[in-house]
Amino acid sequence: MTITNILYTSGSPYVSRIQIAEDFKISMSSVDNRIKELVGEIKSGRYNELAVIKDGGFVFVNYLALIDYLSNRQRLRNKNLRKTVPPYEPKKVAQEIGWYKI
Repeated sequence: MTITNILYTSGSPYVSRIQIAEDFKISMSSVDNRIKELVGEIKSGRYNELAVIKDGGFVFVNYLALIDYLSNRQRLRNKNLRKTVPPYEPKKVAQEIGWYKI
């Protein structure tokens, strides 16, 4: 077997506010609200400090943390149901969305 072509793909795990709004078809105010909620989860210890990067006017969100937050948002916002949310595992989230395969 001879390898004649190698394809290399790469990308950033971070997305901008505009990209989030386009991908999920939500308004910018909804994006800003979700980012505020995600920052609250960073403060509570669910996600690490690199889940949201802010520098001046730039805001970038870790896509895996965002997907995990959005999929568990309703339970995380309820203090009783919060206990039923499994811990954040980026590798598991990446597998579920098709970024990573074992």
